[in-house]
Amino acid sequence: MTIIEIAKKLNEQRSKIDKLKEKHGTEMQEQMFLKEELQMQLMAAMKEQGMKTVGTEQNTISIAQKKTPKVVDQSKLDADLEQRGLLEDMYVKKFDTIRFKSVANNLLKDTGEVLDGTDIEVTEYISIRNKK
Repeated sequence: MTIIEIAKKLNEQRSKIDKLKEKHGTEMQEQMFLKEELQMQLMAAMKEQGMKTVGTEQNTISIAQKKTPKVVDQSKLDADLEQRGLLEDMYVKKFDTIRFKSVANNLLKDTGEVLDGTDIEVTEYISIRNKK
C-alpha cells in the first residue's frame, strides 16, 4: 500500500469513528439523563416513605451521603488551623509546572535558549487536517 492509500484509509476510518461518536454520543447522553431522572425519582419516593435502603432481586439501593469540606471564611479557617498546629501543613510550596512550560517554551522560541536543568523532548506524531 502506498502512503497516499494508507492516508486515505486512515481518513476513512477517522470519519467512521466520528460518525459513531456522534450517533452514540447523543444516545449515551439521553441514557445518562434518563438514569439521573430515575435516580431522582427513586430518592424522592424513598424519602417520602422514610426508607434509607431498598432491596431488589439484583441489588441493594441506599441513600448515601458524601461530605465534602468547603471553605467559606479563609481567615477563620486559618486561625482554627493555627490553633490546632496544622496551619503550616496546609500551605505547601509547589512548583508551578504550567508556568514553567510557558516560560521555557517562550525562551526557546524567542532566543533558542534552554533553561539549565532542563531538556527538550521532541515527540513525533501524525497531524491530520481536513481539506475545506
